[in-house]
Amino acid sequence: MFALFLMLFLTLISFSLVMLISHETKSSSKLHLSQQALYAAEAGVERKIAQLREDDSANIALTDFFGAQYEVSISAAGSDHWAITSKGYVPSKALAREARAVQVTVLVTPGAPEHALAFAGSGAIGANSTIYGTVRSNDIITIGNNVKITESSPGKGDASMYTSYDPDDANRVTISLPPGASLEFLVANQYIKSRSKIEAQSRLSGTNLTIAENDTSSDTEPLDFPSADTDALLATALEVTPDNYNEILNAGVEDIPWSLTDPGATGIFELAGGSMWDPGGINYNFNRGVKFGVGATIGPDVGSVIVTSGTSNYGIEFDNNVQPSAGKTHIELNVLVLDGEWAAKDVIFKTGGGGGGFFLRGYVYGSADVEGDTNINLEGVVEAGGDLTLDPKVTVTHSNDIPMDLPWKDGYGGSVTIISWQEVSP
Repeated sequence: MFALFLMLFLTLISFSLVMLISHETKSSSKLHLSQQALYAAEAGVERKIAQLREDDSANIALTDFFGAQYEVSISAAGSDHWAITSKGYVPSKALAREARAVQVTVLVTPGAPEHALAFAGSGAIGANSTIYGTVRSNDIITIGNNVKITESSPGKGDASMYTSYDPDDANRVTISLPPGASLEFLVANQYIKSRSKIEAQSRLSGTNLTIAENDTSSDTEPLDFPSADTDALLATALEVTPDNYNEILNAGVEDIPWSLTDPGATGIFELAGGSMWDPGGINYNFNRGVKFGVGATIGPDVGSVIVTSGTSNYGIEFDNNVQPSAGKTHIELNVLVLDGEWAAKDVIFKTGGGGGGFFLRGYVYGSADVEGDTNINLEGVVEAGGDLTLDPKVTVTHSNDIPMDLPWKDGYGGSVTIISWQEVSP
């Protein structure tokens, strides 16, 4: 009898163990499949974030992923914000045994060069000027008195100076601080690097500042100019010529507010002094030089002024006291001179040395020389294919917030910041 009861007991125990193992196996399998579906959904998010860095905001169709599938939808969630929803299925959407979904909100900062100033020729930074961001040059940099360089925003740490100039004469200076000059780095742990000599290093100051002469690292590699993809930009631009400027710029009214000083190659398009002009969110391609007259007002909308041909003193000239429209702190305009014959400078910003100064936010590029007078305030990225001259009391601040979402050459992808990440019902 005892043996019978023992056999019955063992049979029940064995059955229970079999059922328990079966349940655990099913639970483990379900958990594994669920995790696999989540991994697929997260892979979809990561792929979409990588695409957003390259300005691709399209949905992602159903995609195979290591024994699973994912699909991604994306929608705008405010200024430069995107909501990404990614769903993962195992083994497929059609035969899903498990499905998981995640929703992510991201902030996309448009791609732009990381330097505030860059120039292929020599550069001069005038006394009492401040640069918020990195300075790069392919040639000599000359510093004035009481020049300061600091980060473009708190914590960014972009306050260094580099030159790739490598003269045949090893004793030739590439970063020059003549008598009376001084350069102060206002944030710690920055760099000043040159492929040759740095003059008068006692006139440099900064906490934990690294000074490197004869540097051959990637930091001092020569830059290619411009950073903007000008072919792509011109493909979207509206051409302005002597034949159509009244229609395009003046709404059919002859020579108000824009006029052409001469129909020949030496003529320039001039915005009358004291007048107002709104770029209207358009990229303009002028085939003559451009001048903004004294006291002209630009805005409130953004735009680009591009000059591709002409012959005059300047490719683009901002005369004294050109100002933003009411309620705006800066003129929001990209300024590019890509070609032409200019006796003085490709681009010049004038202020007359006084007043409240000049304020512009955008990308500035001259294929040759660029100059900024006293009290010029530029925010964005400033580049010169030739020489760059900044007079005393100039401020340049690096910013990724460039009007018109300019196209950039390879290597200038945008940044993506994750604001929120949560699992949602699939």
